[in-house]
Order: sequence, then structure tokens, then C-alpha cells
Amino acid sequence: MQIVTSTGHSLCGELEYEPLYEGLPLTGGEPVTYAVDVNGDTTDTFVFNSNDYSLTNTTATFGVRVTLASWPTAEPHTSDAEVTYTSPCIGLNTFEAVGQDNLPDDEYSETVYEFSLNRFTIEPSVCTDTVTYECTSVVGPPDGNDNTDYTSALCSNFDGIFDADAPQLSDGKLTV
Repeated sequence: MQIVTSTGHSLCGELEYEPLYEGLPLTGGEPVTYAVDVNGDTTDTFVFNSNDYSLTNTTATFGVRVTLASWPTAEPHTSDAEVTYTSPCIGLNTFEAVGQDNLPDDEYSETVYEFSLNRFTIEPSVCTDTVTYECTSVVGPPDGNDNTDYTSALCSNFDGIFDADAPQLSDGKLTV
């Protein structure tokens, strides 16, 4: 338990501040800490930071209970507020493309091949399933033999959402 005593209060004696999280005395550590300004230059601060993704989209109560140090039997006063833990994927901006497996060369033998997308490396990794991939262009080789745009024919069966949508389980697959 962390109790902070203020200085400079002269009406009824010193005030004691006890930080609370979910109505209980704050013990420190994740997901919240209470930073005390020992010099009195700034305001004491609650700091919220966690890698516990189960907190995403949940709300918690935090606050401070104030008591009079010289009058311990006086009723304490508590001031509360709420914090909502948002998704770590909202500001997602770290993507690392990974190599894709090339399909074998084929001279239009009408053999059906299946391309399976190798998913990008995403940080934080818990956000991997929030990314939707899209097939935007499939064009024949630009060597003069075939420069045909196959996008409408081939991209229509591409499922860029990795959600294991049975029975086809076509996530990230493209039949060419």
C-alpha cells in the first residue's frame, strides 16, 4: 500500500492520499502505477500501460482516497474516474512483408495451382488477425508473351480475411 502525505496544509493537519484501482489500494505494477512527485513540482500521476491484451475494450475504475492524518476517525473522501483500455491494433503501423512462394512456371497447361499467402509479420502479434489482405492485380509476365490482366478472373476467389471460414478454408488462397 502506498500512502502519500501532503505538506503545507494547515487547516486540519496533513492529508494522506492513497491511490486506488478497482476500489482497492494500488499495489503497483501492471496495468497501472501511481507516480508520486516527491519534489512537489508537478501533479502525482496514474500511468496505465499493459501487455495484457485481455484488457482490450474493458473499463476500470481508479482514484484516490484522501484522509486527514491527524484525524484518522474522520470519514475519508474518495475521488474516482474510469479508464478504458483500447485496442493495441488501432494505431497499428508495423508491418513486415515476408517472402511469398512462387508458383511453378507453366506454359498454359491448364494445370490448376493454388497460391497460399504467407502472412506478414505484424507487431504486436495479437493484431495479426485484424489485418485483411486484398488481391488487387494479377498480370501475365511482361516478356511479350502475355501481358494480360487476370485480376477480375483470379482475384474474385481470394479470401484475404484469416478467419478459418469452413468448409472451404480458403483464407489467403488464390487458385490460378
